Amino acid sequence: SFVAVCECGSFTRAAERVFLSQSTVSQQVRRLEEMLGKALLERSSHQVLLTEEGEKLLGYARRIIGPVSFWRGHSGLILPARCTSYLVPACRFLNRQL
Repeated sequence: SFVAVCECGSFTRAAERVFLSQSTVSQQVRRLEEMLGKALLERSSHQVLLTEEGEKLLGYARRIIGPVSFWRGHSGLILPARCTSYLVPACRFLNRQL
């Protein structure tokens, strides 16, 4: 959900992209921020901006998701976008990297 929010610039559009409700996407990102102990996004009524920590995490997340997306596209399997939620268990590792 975090990557989708970053790429879409909106919790609503991200929710549509990953086939979840807006409130679920918001909760997932908030939970990720709590687990890392860092603000990843600056929220306003019209836009979502990445913090410095959010920029770092997005780079790590894309490096993790990239090969998975490539494999998924070439394996013939169709998996929902929310399958990339495996990032949440990696938070302890990522927290040490930020």
